[in-house]
This record gives sequence, structure tokens and C-alpha cells, in this order.
Amino acid sequence: MAASASEIARQDVSVSTEFANGLERMTAVIEATLDRALPPKSRRQRALSITASLIGAIAASRAVAKSDPKLANEIIAAARQVLEEVGGGR
Repeated sequence: MAASASEIARQDVSVSTEFANGLERMTAVIEATLDRALPPKSRRQRALSITASLIGAIAASRAVAKSDPKLANEIIAAARQVLEEVGGGR
């Protein structure tokens, strides 16, 4: 998803629909792991935020990896830490 996200806007609606379906599936998987004590709306918001953040972090990390591998790793580590906090991990 991270590799194709920026190209989706240039494609026709059928491609966008498939991307949206994949995004929804990924979000549902993440949402299912979140604390059931949270209200459903909050779980959905957290899951969407985590999904979008993962895609963005991977895209940013890949974009800088050739010129600055240390920064690429730092991006992934930072995203992992913050998203675990948002998701209720660690």
C-alpha cells in the first residue's frame, strides 16, 4: 500500500475503490486488536490513524533509505513507538 498510495489519485475510480477496500481490511484487522473497552468510534479512529500512519511511515522511510539509512530506520522506530502507545501496546 505504501508503494502505491501516491499513485492512486492519478488512476480511475476502480483502482481507488480497490485501494479503499484494502485500506478498510487493514483497518479492520488493526481495530480488532484494540481494547474492547474503548467505544467503537474511538477504536475505529485509532485504527484508521494507525493504518494511515503506517503507510506514511513506510513511504517516508523508503524515500530516504538510499541517501540516509539511519534516518529511514529512525522513522520506522519512531512510528512503531508512537503507534504502540496509540494502540495500547507496551
